[in-house]
Amino acid sequence: MKPSLGLWDTVSMIVGIVIGAGIFETAPLIFSTVGHSGLALGVWVAGGLLSFIGALCYAELACAYPKSGGDYVYLTRAYGSWMGFLFGWAQLAIILTGSIGMMAYIFADYAADLWNLPRASEYIYAAFAVVAFSILNAFGLSMSKGTQNALSVIKILGLNLIVVSGAFAASRLPSPPAASLAPAPVTVESLSLALVFVLYTYGGWNDAAFVASEMKDKEKNIPRALMLGTLAITFIYLLVNLAYLAATGLQGAIESKAIAADVLRAPF
Repeated sequence: MKPSLGLWDTVSMIVGIVIGAGIFETAPLIFSTVGHSGLALGVWVAGGLLSFIGALCYAELACAYPKSGGDYVYLTRAYGSWMGFLFGWAQLAIILTGSIGMMAYIFADYAADLWNLPRASEYIYAAFAVVAFSILNAFGLSMSKGTQNALSVIKILGLNLIVVSGAFAASRLPSPPAASLAPAPVTVESLSLALVFVLYTYGGWNDAAFVASEMKDKEKNIPRALMLGTLAITFIYLLVNLAYLAATGLQGAIESKAIAADVLRAPF
């Protein structure tokens, strides 16, 4: 295929794939598992560091084997075609389809709540999301990358709104909210479990390798995109978590059922 993806297109794809519902769903779990705000932020930094190291490894692989397919190409070269075949079918039948289904369900669930629609309509919205984006991708790379770039910008603007709202809420509070419960003792098991949640939320940055053959100036842009993408995501996640803590306090973040909504409720 003719290379047509630039640096911004690939960074946008990484940010768009990685940043999803996880930052809204896993943050309270991590705060409750660790029980300490500083350690929780440290786990997010550790997850970003591990992702950055992984990005360096994938940058080497993608530059050495600049073909479309990503992990499929690397596993095939390392272990043979049988491993690539199994991985490809696992992606098709379970991994990527499961992720698409989960995202479609979350979209439909929030859409039904937003417009006060009956729960039965969730199936319609979920199916619409899958079909609509499948059609957009079928129109070709130009249409799909434009859509991805636009959605990534909107997503980052929305997260920035949470950060600003957290700062606004913190400025209105006379003092940080006090915790009503004593923090649980920190153990290796709790930190390990928190890191599992964090790495799940960082998952997907390696998918940029799927389109290595479609990138312009591969030797420069592949490493830059992977490194810039993982660093940007780490920075965004830290800012959002700081906004959560500033607006709700540690105990409020632990008890929240919709933490982003709770942060946005103060200024809006």
